[in-house]
Amino acid sequence: DRDFDSDATKSIDSLLVLKGDATSPRQGAALKSYADRLAATKGATGAQISGATGTTARISVTFDGPAVSTPARDLVNRLKAVPPPPGAQAYFGGETAVFDDTLDALGETLPWMLLYIAVATYLLLFLAFGSLLLPLKAIVMNLLSLSATFGVLVWVFQDGHLEGLIRFDSTGNIEPNMPIMLFALIFGLSMDYEVFLVSRIREQYDLLGDSTAAVASGLQKIGRLIANAALLMCVPLAAIATSGVLTMKLFGVGMVFAILADVAIVRILLVPAAMKLMGRAAWWAPGPLARFYSRYGIKESDEAPEAKQPVPVAG
Repeated sequence: DRDFDSDATKSIDSLLVLKGDATSPRQGAALKSYADRLAATKGATGAQISGATGTTARISVTFDGPAVSTPARDLVNRLKAVPPPPGAQAYFGGETAVFDDTLDALGETLPWMLLYIAVATYLLLFLAFGSLLLPLKAIVMNLLSLSATFGVLVWVFQDGHLEGLIRFDSTGNIEPNMPIMLFALIFGLSMDYEVFLVSRIREQYDLLGDSTAAVASGLQKIGRLIANAALLMCVPLAAIATSGVLTMKLFGVGMVFAILADVAIVRILLVPAAMKLMGRAAWWAPGPLARFYSRYGIKESDEAPEAKQPVPVAG
């Protein structure tokens, strides 16, 4: 990869479907005129008819700069605005056009996906903990882990830092599908750790009736288990991070960093600190919702916890 320019053969291809024979003089003149207009588009350095057969033709547009970049995407949109020959339909391909279409498709569906995840997570966590505030806190804490992870991935893989240490060559961009996949996996794992921790805290709160003591006791009971589970998860992921395939390396590094940051900082430090500051308000829910939780909430046992009785000491 070091010996070859990845942008040496880049182009934006316009595939035309014509009504007549693409090799006829009439269609040839129309194609030449269209190619000239594409070449005159701002950002393009040239355009030539690179193929014509039957009722189809291909025009390749060249440009300066990286194939995957904002200026290249802007050029694709300007080329799409150039009217094709009368009666023809123009379709655009090439690395830049595919990248642009992928981002547009993700941009249309991503907000709905995020809304669905947020609503479903909030409702399920309410059924698990019977609180209106804890689900919101959990989502915010998960976003902290995700934001830190994406920031590190951009700094390393897009900006090209630590290339020698991690042994990779930065391409200046990140495949658009990778953040989506990482988001789903990291959000799910982070929520698992959240449920493990807060479930133990809720159990201790029902037992002790004191929020501060419940946080300390719950963390003591489950903290080591969460840390060990995270370390076990990081072992195979760290192996993936040694891959020579860039997308696999990005996946491994992103997952390892996300898990370690989430457990060591968010679950062990920030979540208990936030719940201690919230106090009894962490478990608040209005009367109707509290009754709904009492009847339909997700609990480990149908039996109410019994407070520990003091053991008499013989004098």
